[in-house]
Amino acid sequence: MTLSIVEKNSHIQGASPLLLNMHGTIHVMLGTADGNIRGAEWNIWHKESLPLLSRALDPYASEEEWKLGVPIHAQTRFVSSDLSEVAAEFGQLCHWKNIQKPGEALFIPPGCCSQVSRGCIQIRFSLNFTLFVNF
Repeated sequence: MTLSIVEKNSHIQGASPLLLNMHGTIHVMLGTADGNIRGAEWNIWHKESLPLLSRALDPYASEEEWKLGVPIHAQTRFVSSDLSEVAAEFGQLCHWKNIQKPGEALFIPPGCCSQVSRGCIQIRFSLNFTLFVNF
């Protein structure tokens, strides 16, 4: 379990880069330090979208690297709407968007890609777990 105080990051778009979740994660937002109730915007892509997102992030990577999500493992990019449109050109993306408010929990399934935009300072904890059926 991880307890985090996550600050608003105004000098980059988004607050966390695209991440490939190898395990299941539950994020619980306990509150915001500045009283802001807007919450955090989560973008989650199904694991079947992994090669499409990888190809959009690094069009020069190999087919094998796209399948493994190598460009996503670098955790250096934030998927903007423009980049998402590029990925959609390669095929159908399965994408969910969720606004998490204080007191709410959010589950990210194993194998899915996620990123979060933070418009406020958050206090939250995360619980990671591994399901043996995934191996």
